Amino acid sequence: MIFVYQPFFIGLKFDKFVLMKNVVLVLFLGMFCNNVLAQRDDVRLGLCDDLPLQFYQQDYRSIVIENGMGYCRSPEKILDQRITAFKNLESLTFLHSPLSAEYQDYTLPEEISELHNLSTLNTNIPNNAVFGLSSLTNLTLNIHGETTMELLDEEGFYELHQLEFLKLQLYNGLANNYSIKGISGLKKLKEVRLYNPSQQLIDEVLANPYIETLNINSTIDVTFDFSKMLSLKELLLNGNGLDNIPPSIIELPLIEKLEITNNDLTTIPSNIGEMKKLQVLVLGRNKLSSIPSEITQCTSCEVALLLRLLLEVKILNMIKLLTIRLL
Repeated sequence: MIFVYQPFFIGLKFDKFVLMKNVVLVLFLGMFCNNVLAQRDDVRLGLCDDLPLQFYQQDYRSIVIENGMGYCRSPEKILDQRITAFKNLESLTFLHSPLSAEYQDYTLPEEISELHNLSTLNTNIPNNAVFGLSSLTNLTLNIHGETTMELLDEEGFYELHQLEFLKLQLYNGLANNYSIKGISGLKKLKEVRLYNPSQQLIDEVLANPYIETLNINSTIDVTFDFSKMLSLKELLLNGNGLDNIPPSIIELPLIEKLEITNNDLTTIPSNIGEMKKLQVLVLGRNKLSSIPSEITQCTSCEVALLLRLLLEVKILNMIKLLTIRLL
């Protein structure tokens, strides 16, 4: 909003009273504009940004802060106990890559537990208070170190009853020696994304019967039992080195989308035609040598294959039966 002020004294004879009135009005408008600017709903601070002046005096709904080395270097932006001032904060992203030893072990302040309106959190430096935030509906954790894994092992997800979306991205096989509990009992959890998870973490997630969308990527030598996932509608298993489609997938009653790309599949089970709800089947970048004719029993299914696969398998007679969507 732009305010255009035309002084009242233009064209009039000079009058001290009129001049004073206009000065007061100008001061009032200046204070009003400053107050409007102070009520911004969100702030986004990248690698090159500093914390703005009067940062903790703002009424933010969304805060995004990223620390680290980019094409420039700025002082590290650190949240402290004054975070309690953000009573209306709904979304917080804080990604920390320390540039100095002083902040090597920095984590979010414990006072984050007082942000009762916080519903979305994305961070790589959680503390124990994060796992008591019962208001969270969306949680993304990027896990780099053993300390964070020990924290997850100790705290678990038991208190996050409102959680609907969970993304866990682990690095360098950190989860192999730890168990992460509490996910299987989250009744409102609808979507989970796992990157480089351990067998223990996979088993915990697959025990949740309420999840509708599941994405598991970059696993090594793990097994999958989907028999308890009776609400599952979308399943993505890309880049997991699978040489067969886990049998328990065929039994999923509500599955509508199945995507298993960048694996080592050589065959498709003949009973895949029993998946009556299946609408989208994506099998690109595998080692398939044949496709069972029973797949045509998926009357509403769109089979997505790479052109390279069609040429290698030479299934020209299947073209009349299948709808081919090129990736």
